[in-house]
Amino acid sequence: MTAIPSAEACSSGVSAEQALINQWYSSHAGNYDALMNGRHELRHARETLMGLLDIREGYKVVEVSVGTGKNFPHYKKARAEVVGVDITSNMLDVAMRKARKLDLAGVVLMEGDGRRLPFRESSFDVGVLTYALSAIPDNLQALSETARVVRPGGRIGILDFYHSSKNVEGGVAGIGLLALVHQSGLQVVHNKSFINPRETRMPGRQGIYVLEVR
Repeated sequence: MTAIPSAEACSSGVSAEQALINQWYSSHAGNYDALMNGRHELRHARETLMGLLDIREGYKVVEVSVGTGKNFPHYKKARAEVVGVDITSNMLDVAMRKARKLDLAGVVLMEGDGRRLPFRESSFDVGVLTYALSAIPDNLQALSETARVVRPGGRIGILDFYHSSKNVEGGVAGIGLLALVHQSGLQVVHNKSFINPRETRMPGRQGIYVLEVR
């Protein structure tokens, strides 16, 4: 069963920057997958991240900024229990349709703010953030909040741009991934970097990090 509980407080306390970014994602929800596949995302990047995370049957996974559910096929293969959180209802609508098409019984979708997750500490085995932190102005808080709800010894997987300038009207909060990971204080288990030659909107270097919660 796939459910989308409402979260009335998700829009409260959102900065003007985040509101503009949310607006971009809301207006591009219908063509987000095609946009990412065609220009911004390497074909095997998500598969590589999921392989490094080694998500197993019965694992509880939280995906922050789940978007349109592009990682869902990997969760189906692993038979994991997944909660996907996103602040944009239009993206969640696409994700819900995708979950139904894939017959993902173990996925729950929830509208909410990645900086304030409505879960107790150590509720999950794995946290996932794919192209999420570059869309959240307060990305250190979002990463710290993800770490809070993942158990000690659990892992957080990140796939994102190494560096991007701020362009809130284009859906980009700006990010310095290396500095962000360092500031988080989390232990780096795996790190891979790669260049996307098709990237035109921002520098093409992207990175994968797998971090361990201590």
